[in-house]
Amino acid sequence: MTAGLLPASLAGASGHVLPAPISRIELVGHGWGPGIGMGQWGDFGYAVRYHFGYERILNHFYGGTRPGSLASLHDPVNPTISVVMLENEDLANNLGYDPVVTSAAGFSVVSSSGPPGPPPASSSTTTSSPPVSTTTSSTSTTTTAPSLPATSSTSGAGTTASSVAAAPERLVPAAGATTPSSSVSSTSVPTSTLTPTASTAAGGLQPIGGVVNPTPTPAGRRYRIPAGEAVDFRLQPNGTWNAYVAGSCSAALHHPATARPLATNLVDPVASPKSASPSAPLRSLLTLCRHDGVDQRLRGSIEAYDRQGYERTINLVPLESYLEGVVPGEVSASWGTDGTAAGAPQHEHWGFQALEAQAVAARSYEEASAASGGWAGYADICDNTYCQAYVGAAYETRLSDLAVTDTTGQVRVRGPGAGVIATTNYSASTGGYTDGAQFPAVPDLGDACVVPGQPLECNPVHTWVVTVSATELTAALPRLGKLVALGVTSRNDKGAFGGRALSVALVGTDRRVVESGDAVASALGLRSDWFAVAKVTRAAGPTSTPTEPGSTTTLPTTTVPIPTLPGGTLPTTTIPTTTVPTTTVPTTTVPIPTLPGGTSGSTTTLPAGTSPTATAGSSGSERRAGG
Repeated sequence: MTAGLLPASLAGASGHVLPAPISRIELVGHGWGPGIGMGQWGDFGYAVRYHFGYERILNHFYGGTRPGSLASLHDPVNPTISVVMLENEDLANNLGYDPVVTSAAGFSVVSSSGPPGPPPASSSTTTSSPPVSTTTSSTSTTTTAPSLPATSSTSGAGTTASSVAAAPERLVPAAGATTPSSSVSSTSVPTSTLTPTASTAAGGLQPIGGVVNPTPTPAGRRYRIPAGEAVDFRLQPNGTWNAYVAGSCSAALHHPATARPLATNLVDPVASPKSASPSAPLRSLLTLCRHDGVDQRLRGSIEAYDRQGYERTINLVPLESYLEGVVPGEVSASWGTDGTAAGAPQHEHWGFQALEAQAVAARSYEEASAASGGWAGYADICDNTYCQAYVGAAYETRLSDLAVTDTTGQVRVRGPGAGVIATTNYSASTGGYTDGAQFPAVPDLGDACVVPGQPLECNPVHTWVVTVSATELTAALPRLGKLVALGVTSRNDKGAFGGRALSVALVGTDRRVVESGDAVASALGLRSDWFAVAKVTRAAGPTSTPTEPGSTTTLPTTTVPIPTLPGGTLPTTTIPTTTVPTTTVPTTTVPIPTLPGGTSGSTTTLPAGTSPTATAGSSGSERRAGG
């Protein structure tokens, strides 16, 4: 392994002397995302620059897999799948918002079959004491909810997987939290199970069906909703739903007092459009009125689902229609027009092969996710970059739809016989070499510049440089005190600097720890775990000699003593002597335009005519299966 080194100024045990704290550190790195499987920039580059067909691209990135089909596995080619709409949740607290649905063409609502699930233990109408974590106002009540599945340990846009699998939703309240219990709430705040009372009904609405164990509305009973009107579904403590009708999305979300009762005691009700045709025009589809202000058109139906006392919004949609909302959410559909058409398959430009590779990877990923238990066992997959970026119907294009249609039923499989569907993780940019965690590590020649000399055709995060201040370091690594040294101690031997950081030694004024490269990248908000220290500036004195790239430096073995801390003294770790190879470091900071798959962590406003930007933990994609 090639190790990044700690500064030579760290003294031995006898001196107990540490260098001045770091005031600023400059890091250089490659790629965006964990780099497992296909890189989307590499996919694009191999198609346009090297004229790879989509199967050749997939063969390159997913070693050990082969082309397969849902039909050969005796699976339905276009099954209806369930997509939990995390964009309609308060992700910071994992609280669900009321599902609010409308359609420009009118729609219907029907109660699902079967009885509601049992209410949470604390959801009765009488309690010995109020829940300590519940905050009540005259119009709303919020409660502490279960934690989110683990986020990607390496931030980056568009992430279909990480090196650490996500945990399922945790339904046991955190320490000091309570199980859901309170009153019917306004749709302007996230809610959990609700106990309706006249004094706390949302927006002054009188509750309907406010008994603990009412008779559920018979399954199959259908309610017709006129065009333009919106239905707000509100979960009750007994596990059924009450439905209210308002004049519009805005009225339902912001003026709940104007809504009128529609139905009571519905069991996980489903809203369905007038037309279920996969080619139905946008105006005839359902619109999910999200609580972040985005009205999202979705193919298929929308279910209000009781997740053990927590509201969830689920899109029930045919697989191929779902993929038509994933491909343009993960990569730019305009890629399909890039490159020449000479010699290209299907009489399209070579860039179209990148869209087809994305379609097959996304299909395989979803089907493998569903087969492994899906999202916490109650949905096949989620809609954002914890899984795959699914943006619904509004961004469908001829080319992205064609990429899905031309590859209908195609997946990647591994293993003997017909095989099993492979979990085809992917990320925005491998940085030039894939990770090798689930598929063999391979060079990614397509990752850098698709069309050399054309800035807009070059990957802006193939190489990146970031500067982290002392304030940011302390906030990211609070238990260390002030950081005095950071050094990569082991790498994976794949690519520049010796490859991705596997372990990193961090020395602070309070303590020293050794962490994984992935954990350090996540803490510092780096785009990937493929990074090196370029320059260090200390609180006193001039900028130090670069500790990794740009020089060949041999540093002595250094043992760093750790002061006694509450709870005992941490063991002393020896950082081995090593030589860092000479590496050329870019001297300019590369501007970062919108990436395929986007950036993570927040909902992005999508201007007309642009490819949507993904939202959580990614850079084009690398999501976690089962999370």
